[in-house]
Amino acid sequence: MYLQYECKEPVSLYPSLKWWNQPKIGAEWLFNGTGVGASNHFEGGGFIRSREEFTWPNIQYHFLPVAINYNGSNAVEAHGFQCHVGSMRSPSRGHVQIKSRDPRRDPAILFNYMAHEQDWQEFRDAIRITRQIINQPALDKYRGKEISPGLDCQTDEQLDEFVRNHAETAYHLRHLQNGQR
Repeated sequence: MYLQYECKEPVSLYPSLKWWNQPKIGAEWLFNGTGVGASNHFEGGGFIRSREEFTWPNIQYHFLPVAINYNGSNAVEAHGFQCHVGSMRSPSRGHVQIKSRDPRRDPAILFNYMAHEQDWQEFRDAIRITRQIINQPALDKYRGKEISPGLDCQTDEQLDEFVRNHAETAYHLRHLQNGQR
């Protein structure tokens, strides 16, 4: 999921989303391999432990200099930025089951996201820690209003509702290691 903020300075990728700027961006990338179009813009990231009980980083961050949905839709109509946060080692497990001997039939897939309480706690922690990071003095010049989830979203129940309505997969395949799924 991601937390979105308005940016008080005109330094985000917001102008790149305007249709009249896109031909120049595309041409610069196509002919020179440079410019705004030559990046995926997830150049800042990190890994943290949200609680002392974890011996490994359990939260992953990606920072994006624009406020937009992961799939490129619903851009905020202003300069903005966002932090993508996600769980690294969810204990929730799903399954894939073959439904038929016919190889053309799709298998039954149960992702089973958020089936374990640890997942919920990690996402709550991620939102609260992200707010602490974004509220550091170094970002005072840039940080505007919290767009999503919004400052009225504070309690565990409110945060869970936000996660329930806004979390999504990032389409990353997990590597199998030591028999883990």
